[in-house]
Amino acid sequence: MNDHLAIQMEDVSYEPILHNISISIAPSEKVAIIGQSGAGKTTLLRLLTGAYSPTSGSVTEVTRGRFTYIPQDLDASLNPALSVATIVTEPVAIAHGRAAARKAKARAQELLAQLGLGAEFLTRKPTHLSGGQRQRVGIARALITDPEIIFADEALSALDADTREIVTTMFGDNNATLILITHDLAAATLLCDRWVLLDNGTIAEEGTIQSLWDTTPPVSPARQAFLDADRILHPTLWHDDHRIGYSASERLAADVLSGEDEV
Repeated sequence: MNDHLAIQMEDVSYEPILHNISISIAPSEKVAIIGQSGAGKTTLLRLLTGAYSPTSGSVTEVTRGRFTYIPQDLDASLNPALSVATIVTEPVAIAHGRAAARKAKARAQELLAQLGLGAEFLTRKPTHLSGGQRQRVGIARALITDPEIIFADEALSALDADTREIVTTMFGDNNATLILITHDLAAATLLCDRWVLLDNGTIAEEGTIQSLWDTTPPVSPARQAFLDADRILHPTLWHDDHRIGYSASERLAADVLSGEDEV
């Protein structure tokens, strides 16, 4: 294993789902793992977090406390009996005890403020929040420990438009390593440095984020399927077999990330 890498998988298999996977991820790098349903993305994530052990090969052991996991269904992951303050500081309590969690309340308030939720939300319970507000509480909880590594399982795709914009900005400003599991090519483009495409349990293609939309042959059948689906979803954003822009929500998020008026 290379000590200068945040994460390394060497010839990893998890039969019968994943076969001979090798990935190296540097500190602060942001990598999108993309693929259709059933490609093995979630299994790969569980191997990276240590929830699963590989059938063969080796995976960097990421110590608990160094990483956070953002599930797809943030809403359902909140305990309805607890206050927002307790929910957000819960990872600190688990890692360092209740006294440390009480001290982390100011950090919780800061994160919630970044997410557009004022101090008055600290005492509320999830049942008194809107769906979008509950999503923001889940994001604050994931970031409260200032993790070195963020594992996000389709999390961005499930967010409402306003929360997605805010979280995109926060991730863009964050120095943590990000592993984003997604089928959303726009999310991958806005958040990540490079991409790895899984298909039938193997790596079909990978590259820098600039190459994700490149239609110059060779293009793997798996990536072509993604591009074809996007062309159907956003026909006005394609011209002469090239994507020429972003949708309104994608453009807004990209503008926030880049600090520019044009993408």
